Amino acid sequence: MWLLIYPLGGALTNDGGARRYRLAAVLVLAIVVFVEFAQFCKAYFIDYVAPSAEAFGYENRDLFVAVRALDPKVACFVGLDTLNAPTLFDFYLRDLHVRTIEYDTRACEAAGAIVAVPSSSDAPPDAELIETIPRYDGTVGYYLYRTQAVPGTKP
Repeated sequence: MWLLIYPLGGALTNDGGARRYRLAAVLVLAIVVFVEFAQFCKAYFIDYVAPSAEAFGYENRDLFVAVRALDPKVACFVGLDTLNAPTLFDFYLRDLHVRTIEYDTRACEAAGAIVAVPSSSDAPPDAELIETIPRYDGTVGYYLYRTQAVPGTKP
């Protein structure tokens, strides 16, 4: 690192008229770099969050925190990203002994399970609404239901 910075000292301390111009050029370059970096930080950390929230599954963390708090034996997820669902289950539910089912609420209807659906119309019949999980924009991303356990069935 020092080998790269070493020539800068000599370039900025030469006597003569050219020194002023070099110093001015370095200052202008530093200001431009700072302004460009500040604009990038604003665009990436402030402006980009809202448009990318849905693509990056903003509500997934809250969904899995709610499921973990309920500590179910069976959890059904409808509307989760198909490609990333196994990774999400492994990351959020790895130490929880829960059977996970994707995209099939019929398999959970009689199990006394927790069912996460993106629309209330997808809820199993006779299920009890437990919680709603909001998206970044405040609308409901998931509805959490508990199905009614049928006597004699195993969860």
